[in-house]
Amino acid sequence: MTSQLTLKDTFAPYYTIGLERDTVEFLWSSVTQEALESSVDLKIKIQTSELYSLAEKLGCTARQGKIVIPTFDAYNRLLIYACVRPLLRKPEKVEELTRLVFEINSLDALYWASRFREVWWEHGKYRRIIKFAKAFKLFFSLE
Repeated sequence: MTSQLTLKDTFAPYYTIGLERDTVEFLWSSVTQEALESSVDLKIKIQTSELYSLAEKLGCTARQGKIVIPTFDAYNRLLIYACVRPLLRKPEKVEELTRLVFEINSLDALYWASRFREVWWEHGKYRRIIKFAKAFKLFFSLE
């Protein structure tokens, strides 16, 4: 039996998080499964073990030093967590953020993740994202 690739298979979006010690790199590519500079949505220092644990709960798999994410929605939720988590110190607030990542609807997740991505694309620095991460905390009562 021969397998035929469809156009959908050839150009299926590919969402991953590259893991390196305490730094993660969010990559979204619609053309290739190789990381291109233009496909970087965020690069941030965060505890990779926390992010990996959350990713497992969202149905992601790990292989060759990266987390492969099955859906755009899961990608958005993980990106939100990575942007907001560095601003939280209290363990109970981290737990609230984790719960919130699962509970917010897909449109809210899309909105916030898109906003974080746009700021990253424009400036390439997490420092610029902090203002929007603080707005997220305020909006969802994580203060």
